[in-house]
Amino acid sequence: MRRPRVLLASSLIVTAAVGITACSASTSSTTTTVPGIHADPLARVRASVGATEAAGSAHFVTATTTQPVTGSIPATVQHTAGTGDVDFVGPDIELATGAQLPNVPHPPVIRVLRIGDSVYVSTAPTGVRWVRSSTLAKNVNYLGALEPAQLADTNGPVSVLGTTMVDGRPAIEFAVTMPGGTSTQSGPGGGIQHITVAPFVAHVWLDGRGRIVQTSATVVVTDIPPPASLGSSPVPITYSSTSTATLSRFGEPVHLSRPVGAG
Repeated sequence: MRRPRVLLASSLIVTAAVGITACSASTSSTTTTVPGIHADPLARVRASVGATEAAGSAHFVTATTTQPVTGSIPATVQHTAGTGDVDFVGPDIELATGAQLPNVPHPPVIRVLRIGDSVYVSTAPTGVRWVRSSTLAKNVNYLGALEPAQLADTNGPVSVLGTTMVDGRPAIEFAVTMPGGTSTQSGPGGGIQHITVAPFVAHVWLDGRGRIVQTSATVVVTDIPPPASLGSSPVPITYSSTSTATLSRFGEPVHLSRPVGAG
């Protein structure tokens, strides 16, 4: 599967939960052959990524709510929302621009650009230079809390929940059991940060052509930071993130270009 290039017009660079689920996913190839409505639900969900990307492009709308479950961070709820477009036909470029939605009048705008394996971050006001980073690379994703490869490679189990309406059109809802996973990354001072995603159930809606028109999932993440000093015990932080992504306008032209000054 070729990683798509993404232009996100107004969104938070979602949440750490999205990045963690993407972290454990592997790139896989998909097929554009769409199984019939009587085919095995697992086969239909696996084929949905290929069917969606075969459309060439799509418009998407995202919404995320994140709140702490345990830990020392303040018990505040963070809401994010965004709209954007994804082009599934190379080059391998992803661009996201957005802002958090805290209770402040003018939240900072963040831009994230991925060119191959290189990631650059820029924060408004306009004119702030691009800074190379690697942490936010996993957070650019048109399926909300799900990585496309996770659906293409899923082992389920998958169940059919019935037909509902998404954006005024009928769509079949599937429940997909996801295994979660654990990853590590370098933290401040060279320490190791451990991040665990609990198993969860993702809901995926497919249209009559087998394309993904909506996803929804609640992901519970536990973050164990590196020790603050030798001999100290890190305090784990657990939070819950609920994300929804809705796709539409399949096949419409998407105009993307590499920003000046990206490096």
